Formats: sequence, C-alpha cells, structure tokens
Amino acid sequence: MKQRSKISITGNIRRWLFPLGLLSTLGLMALSMLVPSTAFASSTTSPTCAATDVQCVIDIGNQYIAQRESSLAKLSSNVVALANKNELHSDQAAAIQSDITTNESALSSLKTKLDAETNATAAREDVRNIFLEFRIYLVVIPRDLRQVHVDLEENLKDAMKDMESTLQAAIKAAPISKQAQLNSLFNDYVNQLAAAETQIDTALTNLPALTPAYYDSNPTSYASTLKTVSSSELAAHTDLHNAARDLHEMAKLLK
Repeated sequence: MKQRSKISITGNIRRWLFPLGLLSTLGLMALSMLVPSTAFASSTTSPTCAATDVQCVIDIGNQYIAQRESSLAKLSSNVVALANKNELHSDQAAAIQSDITTNESALSSLKTKLDAETNATAAREDVRNIFLEFRIYLVVIPRDLRQVHVDLEENLKDAMKDMESTLQAAIKAAPISKQAQLNSLFNDYVNQLAAAETQIDTALTNLPALTPAYYDSNPTSYASTLKTVSSSELAAHTDLHNAARDLHEMAKLLK
C-alpha cells in the first residue's frame, strides 16, 4: 500500500506539473502570435485612396477585417487543441468559442455592408467601425486569452486539490522522522491552493465585464477592472507554482 502511494504521487506530479509550463507560455505572450503588426493601424483609410474611390476604401477595410478573422480563427484553433488535450473542459472551451463565433459573425455582417457601399464616405465609416465597435485586438482577443489562462489555472488548481487526500495518506504512512517536514510542506501546499482559488475567483468574477462597450463608456473604470484581473491572474499563477514546489519536495521525501 505504501509503495502504491509513492507511485501514484510521483506519477501525478509528472502529469500535473506540465500545465504550469503551459501557463507560462500563454497569457499576454500569446497575444503577439495572434495580432499582426498592422493591427493597430489608424482607423482612417490609406491616404492613397482618392476622396471618391469607394473600391479603394472597401479593399482596405476588407484587409483589416481579414486580419481580425484570421486572428480569431487562430484563437479558436488553440482552444480546440487545449480542449482535445483535456486541458480545457468542454464548457470552458464552448464559452470561448461562442464569443469567437459572435465576433466572427459580426465582422462578416460588417464586411457584407462594406462591400455593398457605393459612397466613399459611408465606406470610410464602416472601416472606422472595424476599430471603434469591435475592439478585436484591444479588448476581445486579450480578454479571451486571459479567460483561457484563468481556466487553465482553475483546472490545475482543482487537479492539485484532488491530490490532498492521497498526500495525507502517504504522509501518514511515511517514516516518523520525515512527517514533520512533510506536514509543513503539506500545510503550505493547502494554503497556496486556497490562495490561488481566491485569486482565480476574483479574475473569473471580473472577466465578463471586459467588453468593448465597457471600454468605450468608461475607459478609466475598464482599466481598473483589467488591472484587477491581471493582478489576480498573476497572483494565482505564483500561488500554483509555490504549491507545485511543495508537491515536488514532498515527492522527493516520499521516495
């Protein structure tokens, strides 16, 4: 029984520490892979378009729309990959995919409207709306990437909490000479996971508020909410790494 406990712990450590490496590669760093260098170009069309050149304006607008559609498709592909590896739960992936689909549909509708314009002024207004209404790169993709990151943190936290009863049993079966150190590590492990849970809950509570409408109506308040989400996400990330360190140390003592 004691040997089976050791095998279970060390095997699960290898399996559950992998998402920590994944967490370090996601978040805002992933944004650079989804956002083209021209993403934050001016919301006015190219000065090479003549004042009445409708098709020129339409072509530029379609380029901006295509960039955003491509970035949303990449995000969708990443979410599918994480769900296929069971790193995101199906409901978590579905919620993010729903937001992606909503924005893809809205962009498609705008493209249809833009392509039908016969007046350069109206076409320019459609192009400005790509930037001013959708906020794909300023709000949507950064928010959805943060959602992915926090979901991964939550799943890792849950998996590590599931280890607690197994760890307690293994510690109880360990040599008396090691139990004081093991219990100290275990207590810190539990505390770190509890701290991570608090931070994750804060991030999940505030993430839905990060919408284009909120950004437009109250950018100062939006920035404050974004700061809360970002700091909570980072704190949870740190807490999970600390818990993983405790788990690693316990595994070495239980070998």
